[in-house]
Amino acid sequence: MTVENTPEESSKAKAKLKLFAKSLGLGIIEGGITAGLGYALLRLNVYAMFGILLLWLIFGWFSTYLISNNAMEIITTMISGNVVAGVIYYFVGISIWLLSILIGLSILFWMISFTTKILLFPSKKLQEENQTS
Repeated sequence: MTVENTPEESSKAKAKLKLFAKSLGLGIIEGGITAGLGYALLRLNVYAMFGILLLWLIFGWFSTYLISNNAMEIITTMISGNVVAGVIYYFVGISIWLLSILIGLSILFWMISFTTKILLFPSKKLQEENQTS
């Protein structure tokens, strides 16, 4: 027996794929930008690592305006950004111990920015649903 997709199911799948591709692309772009700026900052001073973490925090806040606040998009954006940044950092010759610290702290800072954004500024849809209830 074969199950054929209805037009509704295929349109939902296309919409999910489009959201996934958008969040993946956004993560790749943000990871590349942050890795480039981060490498430039690290060339200036080792303590500039804190500037890199601030960049991740800002990009996490910025990302929430471009993607929906659902788990699939947040995780895809975060993982793709960190993988791209980690690969760039690795090939420019950053030490493994510093690389692991940067990636770990960037995940932490990005999750802090997503969490604070979701808690402080909930979706308008949720606010409207709560008001009508």
